[in-house]
Amino acid sequence: MTDRPRSRHTEVLKQFVQPEGKHVADVGCGDGGLVRYLARKGAKAVGIDPQPGQLERARAVSPAGDEQYLQAGAEALPFEDGSLDAVIFFNSLHHLPLELMDTGLMEACRCLKSGGTLYVLEPLAEGPWFTFMRPVDDETFVRAKAEEALRRAAALPGFKLTARKEYASANDYRSFADLKVDILSIDPARQEAFQRHETQLRAAFDTAADEILEDGTHRFWSPYRATVFQRAA
Repeated sequence: MTDRPRSRHTEVLKQFVQPEGKHVADVGCGDGGLVRYLARKGAKAVGIDPQPGQLERARAVSPAGDEQYLQAGAEALPFEDGSLDAVIFFNSLHHLPLELMDTGLMEACRCLKSGGTLYVLEPLAEGPWFTFMRPVDDETFVRAKAEEALRRAAALPGFKLTARKEYASANDYRSFADLKVDILSIDPARQEAFQRHETQLRAAFDTAADEILEDGTHRFWSPYRATVFQRAA
């Protein structure tokens, strides 16, 4: 269990991104959970994801407000220069191909208005959840590369690094079946490794969890780092 301060992701996010009345893009939006949160808070929210399956899941949920979903990669965001108030990479930068991480961050810079915010949340390669998932997808290398890309972005003339914050947040799963659906929807390439290690993972599901709640929910506390940039004037 991590000893970092615990917080909900949205509690940390709202310290740096105030969505009401803002045009905000979530790059790598997955099933649209964050997009719906932003829309409920009054943002014009756009979810971007390259995977049709993820967009199908996002669109299957009733809209929470002014939201839409577009299929695109981070390397070619479908927005005009200087058109967004905020761009968010929420657990998604490390999923980009290595050669596109820098490009994705530069694209975010291009799309931001003067004074706009880039918020990048990345999981850290440590803790019980990371250890549990390592047989399926050891992300040590790609998470380190994402951190290197963020450090390079801090040197770009159009960006100003304004904050770095580490905290722990909970990953909750009601069942092993729910975990499997979530893990494979994020990255279908994990399918083969998951099948190979499924018996081992299923057996470790109870013991790996930091907590098992009264309703049976398995809770894994995981460490994260938020990195925040501001677009220069």
